[in-house]
Formats: sequence, structure tokens, C-alpha cells
Amino acid sequence: MPPAHMRVPRALPALAAAVAALAFVLVLAGGFVTASDSGLGCGSQWPVCRNALLPLGGDYHAWAEWAHRLLAGCLALGVAAVATLALRSRLRLLRTFALAAAALVAAEVVLGMATVLFALPAGVVAVHMLDAVAIVDVLIAVAYLAWREGRGGGTARPAPLPLAAAALAVLTAAAGSYVDHSGDGLACAAGPACALRLGHPGGAAVMVFGLHVLLGLVLVSAVVAAAPHLRRTPGLFALAVGCLGLQAGMGVALVAGRLAPGLLWVHEGLGVATAALVWLAAWAAGTGGDLHAGTQEPTRAVGAAS
Repeated sequence: MPPAHMRVPRALPALAAAVAALAFVLVLAGGFVTASDSGLGCGSQWPVCRNALLPLGGDYHAWAEWAHRLLAGCLALGVAAVATLALRSRLRLLRTFALAAAALVAAEVVLGMATVLFALPAGVVAVHMLDAVAIVDVLIAVAYLAWREGRGGGTARPAPLPLAAAALAVLTAAAGSYVDHSGDGLACAAGPACALRLGHPGGAAVMVFGLHVLLGLVLVSAVVAAAPHLRRTPGLFALAVGCLGLQAGMGVALVAGRLAPGLLWVHEGLGVATAALVWLAAWAAGTGGDLHAGTQEPTRAVGAAS
């Protein structure tokens, strides 16, 4: 069997990382579309916009939505290229994640179409967000696996506790998207603490908002529980905790600021960044926590042979 570095196309790690970054930018662009109230900037039309391929003469809402769709098309092409390269690898896990990314992008296109045709239903928008964050995470896994295997690092598996924390981060981001589009973001205008009080007169709106707050608290607890594993990658751990803390603070500011669009956009971006960092840390922690270990193994092998 060929050595690991011969079983992974050389361009795959960098390409997958670049496409993962593009997927993150796409989520940020989607957040801007939401924050600027441009979700129906092209009306109820898809894939055309204002009865044309280009919304010439359209306002900035139309151009914001059109640009978001353009980025989605670029992402689809990028993921297709990643999957094509990954299928040349002999690593089953790598191929599986690459095909999963392609399937998630296909689902994202359908969900994006549904959000427009059905006028931004909160449930569909939340699943759209869930799928978008999953695409970022899956592409990160492809990049990490290809990078590690391409340097003889051996088979990688994520650590269970950080993996659970990463899953919670994805769910929290999706729940936040639902809260925003369901109009329940100010259900507890007096402060997030009201969402945790039983019997609050706010009814279903408070329950929806409370679920988002509860998921956030469980996420913080999961990160604390996974800290012994995550500390194996101190840089990633510090970034993840920093993003999580900023996201929590931004959530409080968001309510105090009456859902100011700029705060909403930053809050959403921090949520996606937290999910991505915890996810990457889970993989690194599961393989010993040394992101450079893969580059050292061939040297040790040569030394042992001599």
C-alpha cells in the first residue's frame, strides 16, 4: 500500500481549506442579507432576480440577495472540485466527508430556493442555517484529514466530548436563526433571564427564545466539560472560548439594542465561528492535539530506520 502522503492529492488540503473559508463567508453574507432585510430582495423569484439574471436597476436589497446567490454558486463549484479530488484518495473517511459536503450543498440550494418561494418561513430558514454551518464543518474535516494524512499523520478521529460541544454549537446557531425569523427575538425584552422562568406569561414566543438561551447555556457547559481535551490545542481552545464569550455578550447586547441589524450580524458570525473552532479542536484533540505532529512522523521513521 502506498504511504499516506501518496494517497492524498497534494492540492486537496489547501483547496478544501479555501472552500471552507468560502462557505464561512457565504454564511456571513447570508447574515448580512438577513440583517439588511434583503431576504426577498429578488421578490419571490428563484433562480432569476427581478425577472432577469442580473437585477439591473434594482435596489441594494436585490443586489445583496443576488450576490449571496452568486457566492452559493461559487461554493457549489468549489465543493465539486474538492469532491473530485477526494474521490481519488484511498481514504474512505475522507471520501465520505467530501461526498457529504456535496450532498449538503445540494440540500442548501433546495433550502435556499424554498426560503424565497415560501417567503422566508422560520423553520426552513433555521434548517437552511443548520445546513450552512454543517457545510463549513464538514469541509474543515476534509481539509484536516487531507492535511494530516498527506503528511503521514495516520488516521484521525475526533474526541467525543468536543465533538458533542461542536454539535451543540451548530444547533444553537440554527435555533438563533429560528428565533430571529419567527419574530421572537424580543420575547424577553427585559433580559434573557426571563426565558428561564417557568410560567412566564409570554407564551410560545418566550418558550422559543428560552430554548435558544438554554442551548447556549448547555453549549457553555459542554465546552467546560470538554476543556481537558480542548486544552491539548491551546490556541484553538482560546479562540473558541473567546468567540463563545463574545457571542454570549453580543446576545445580551442584541436584546438591549432591540435587535440592531449590525449586532445581529456579528452575533450570527460569532456563532458560526465558535462551531467551526470547536469542531476543528475536536479533531485535533482526538489525534493528540498536535497540529504539526503529522509532519514529524516521517522524520522519526527515517531516524528509526537508520
